[in-house]
Amino acid sequence: MPPVFDIVALGEAMVEFNQTGRDGSRSYLQGFGGDTSNAVIAAARQGARCAYVTRLGNDDFSRMLVMRG
Repeated sequence: MPPVFDIVALGEAMVEFNQTGRDGSRSYLQGFGGDTSNAVIAAARQGARCAYVTRLGNDDFSRMLVMRG
């Protein structure tokens, strides 16, 4: 029997860099986001059975995203 999902999201995963330093400091915290991925993560945390469909490039950021998943 094929998997059954409550939600299947199609979207673009993104790498984010958020500045953390003050007074002109250039410190950044790297994270991952995107409106569709954020929504499906929130639904999964509430107990929904979720799938996320995206396409990744062949680069370091894509590999980091896969490692976090």
